[in-house]
Amino acid sequence: MYQASNTFINPTIVSMFSLLSNYSGSEPVRFYLFCKDFSEEDKAKFKWLESQFPSCSVVFLPTPDLASEKGLVFDTYNGKWPITSFTKAFVDAYIPESVDKLLYCDGDILVCKDLKELWETDLGDNYFAGVKDPLGPRYMEVFGLAKDDLYVNSGFLLFNLKKMREEGFSTKIVEYSKKQNGFIFFSEQTALNVVANKRILPLPLKYNVQTLPLSLTKKQFIKLRRNYFDDSDEDVKNAIEGPTVLHMSTCFLMVNRPWFEKNNYRYKNKFDFYAKQVPFFEYAKDRRPPKKRGVSFFVRIAPRFLLASFVGWLYNGPRINRWLKFRKASYDGLSN
Repeated sequence: MYQASNTFINPTIVSMFSLLSNYSGSEPVRFYLFCKDFSEEDKAKFKWLESQFPSCSVVFLPTPDLASEKGLVFDTYNGKWPITSFTKAFVDAYIPESVDKLLYCDGDILVCKDLKELWETDLGDNYFAGVKDPLGPRYMEVFGLAKDDLYVNSGFLLFNLKKMREEGFSTKIVEYSKKQNGFIFFSEQTALNVVANKRILPLPLKYNVQTLPLSLTKKQFIKLRRNYFDDSDEDVKNAIEGPTVLHMSTCFLMVNRPWFEKNNYRYKNKFDFYAKQVPFFEYAKDRRPPKKRGVSFFVRIAPRFLLASFVGWLYNGPRINRWLKFRKASYDGLSN
């Protein structure tokens, strides 16, 4: 399953193409694509995949209005986090009941190796499987989680739809959103982790290598995040040097993401390999304003450890304090 708006078509198609290019299974691959503002021309681009991979099919689904259809309550934090990101938290409600297991990918995922072993993972009694997204104790406290609870990144998840339907998972998401009055830091990612707490199967880092661990040493990463992956140092090294799945996430250390003409993504060559096989793919222009270009230049020349220390202070202090202040002011407004 994917979800995309008409502004994210190019990277999403490359992501799907990379998955299919590395697929070794004999079973057909069906993509459920929740789309927003797609034209017929946009849909035709995705249908091109079917011509290249006969065992593949693309099913278009409209992005649901979760507030009116499901009663989801969510504050977008002045537009920072869209409510549409919660679509993945309602897969048990919107994906056909004939589907018991589902792989979810963000549009900025690049599959570099076959996922057969992952797909055959026994999810047991867990709601889904994912890769740890290390966060410090301050965040876990705000989320109502213990510091040692597993918190995973929601950009690449293997869902146990059968178990989710049996236990009314999407209803639990709505109940949680109402309990929080819609104030959920990190949007659907936190909602998924809190509702599924203790019922999440951890996956090795190789299945979701984000940009940050590609850019920092272990010591620098811990300085910034106040936490680290549970994989062994050797497994972390192997995941970074030979990832199965790359998550081309935003990062303050990166000048644009790899679908832009100008970028410094570590594995730009891997993205280019698949992008160049999509005949209508076009690299996006670098439209950063001068101020942002200046900040990027400073970031590139600053000592990495000092930068990690400073950003770590911002990330674990002022950033979350601003949100808590915003939530308090909003609560006060609701009570008046």
